[in-house]
Amino acid sequence: MLDNTPESQLQVLRLYTRLLGQWLVLLRSLDSLPNHASDTVAKLVGHTNKLALTVLQTSPAVSTHSALTDFYEHTSTIISDPVLKQHLRIVLLPAQVVYTLFFSHCAAITARICYLIACYRRGFELSSGPSSRARGTKAPTYPADYITRFNHFVLDICNCLWRFHAFEKGPPKTLGCLLPERVVPQLRDYVERFDTDIPFSSMFALSYSPTLCLQSILYLRELEDEALEDGEDAIVARHAGPVTQNSLKRNEAAGGVELNFQDYRVGVLEALDKNGLGGIPDLLRSSVKTLQTSGGR
Repeated sequence: MLDNTPESQLQVLRLYTRLLGQWLVLLRSLDSLPNHASDTVAKLVGHTNKLALTVLQTSPAVSTHSALTDFYEHTSTIISDPVLKQHLRIVLLPAQVVYTLFFSHCAAITARICYLIACYRRGFELSSGPSSRARGTKAPTYPADYITRFNHFVLDICNCLWRFHAFEKGPPKTLGCLLPERVVPQLRDYVERFDTDIPFSSMFALSYSPTLCLQSILYLRELEDEALEDGEDAIVARHAGPVTQNSLKRNEAAGGVELNFQDYRVGVLEALDKNGLGGIPDLLRSSVKTLQTSGGR
């Protein structure tokens, strides 16, 4: 008999993960889905959403984050499978779960939750409407406030990673990652005590993010190594990091690599793809207009 310890809660979570996976495999094998399929799957996901809020508090570890993303990644099948996406509804994760996983100190977890949000975005785009009816699709429809709730996740994550507007709160578009407004100036003051050149709103962008800064600077190091292979005098200075638009200009003037900031960021996304963290560029490319034209350059 299971008790209510964190270990038992994780066991239940893993049970639900296996159960959902089995259900989806079964549904994909049927010639026609039963009428109750969508409601049944939605109830399991909804129940697991409540459990997720509990385990994130009782067991705040990377292993817990991984177990949760294991479950939610099964729901991406609902969007990717050509049959299931016509019948099963997308059940949103609680905002607290999305942001906790996004700010995980494991880059793989951040990439996985970004991948899931990107999948959901594609699913909502396929939902019934004038364009989808023209394509002959039968995907479920969603109320406007449901889509708005989802868009909060997309905009908040893009604000952190790409737009240098982390924790910006502007209803109805953004939630500021649920960070209380009174806390923001306190954190800003704390950051500026150490370095006034680092805007607090940029602290979770590619160059500064605690989970992604290593990937970002390694990309620049590779460019510098390639330049040195071309000749000993190709560059005479290495960038100390972290990278900003101004620091790239100063580094170039000192004899470093010639690279503009936008190309640097696009290059980091390509490096993330190569390093198995493709969920991050996947979400950004599907959500940021400048990345949808000419590779963002």
